[in-house]
Amino acid sequence: MDGAHFNRLVDMLRPSLSVDGVMSTRRTGVAPISEEVVLHCTLRYLAGGSYLDIRDVAQLSVASFYRCLNKGIFAILNCTELAIQLPTTPREIECAAAEFAKSSSEGVLDGCVGCVDGMLVRIITPTRKQAGGNVRAYFSGHYHHMGLNIQAACDHQCRFIYFAVAAPGGSSDLWAFARTKLATYVGNLGNNRYFIGDGAYMPSEHMLTPFWRNGTAEQSARHVRLLLKSAED
Repeated sequence: MDGAHFNRLVDMLRPSLSVDGVMSTRRTGVAPISEEVVLHCTLRYLAGGSYLDIRDVAQLSVASFYRCLNKGIFAILNCTELAIQLPTTPREIECAAAEFAKSSSEGVLDGCVGCVDGMLVRIITPTRKQAGGNVRAYFSGHYHHMGLNIQAACDHQCRFIYFAVAAPGGSSDLWAFARTKLATYVGNLGNNRYFIGDGAYMPSEHMLTPFWRNGTAEQSARHVRLLLKSAED
């Protein structure tokens, strides 16, 4: 992130980050931590930085660093301009599809509204009470770790437009996706509008997935013949 974009983000979050400087100085005896430092700590930590290095650069105590982190995260979550939301109106959906077409080679992604994928967020083993009595459901056999199945979607610029903690980590993406509001949203898209997912999702009129199974050449040819026959009919 360059300086101009950082300053723009600071301005967007300033209402949630700013404090009364005079009152803060009277109460603590020192100048308040600036909005820029709060955002610096937040972004560096979320990008994988160590609190030891970050607070050393910012010259903050451990307690002050974590106050900055919490303040920065809540400011981001409460910023309406940064809200994660799906295109809902017909105009927004058409704009999303147009941007995908413009961003793709020869406009090949004609009608795409978003891309969806799942991931496993690792967690420590939950207690039976936390897991509703089924601790095993949170174990992913694929990753050999406890976790949560996250379903997320992005736009043509890889910006999140949907995010959900969908299911225990042992669940397949197909099953987890079916539990989300996104599945209903995708199913209700208009003609020639669709999402793109990987092979873990069920292909449909509104969900396009890669064709990669065994016998691809023969099955692809059979599929093409079927499409041609349908077109002739």
